[in-house]
Amino acid sequence: MIGSAGYTITLKDKENYTEIVTMKRSFLGNMIMLHKAKGGILFKIMLVVYGLVLVIFYVSGIIIATFKKNVNSKLVPKTESYVVIAAGIIVTILFAYLSL
Repeated sequence: MIGSAGYTITLKDKENYTEIVTMKRSFLGNMIMLHKAKGGILFKIMLVVYGLVLVIFYVSGIIIATFKKNVNSKLVPKTESYVVIAAGIIVTILFAYLSL
């Protein structure tokens, strides 16, 4: 059996012939294989970086929430936060696609 998270090729020996079975996975199949850590090296590197960023994000969120100024006793959302979240989602999807 050879292949990657996106496809597999299997050789099966029969009585007088060899059968070649190929399987191309759907989008959901690709996501399942990435979940099972069958992705490429880029996705594995991204996993480590993502874990480190989550820790930094958690600590910085605590600091920001502690020292944030309120306007009319309500928290005011910042546009920069949405840009960072969108960039993180795009990078995750890009690395997952490149790992297949």
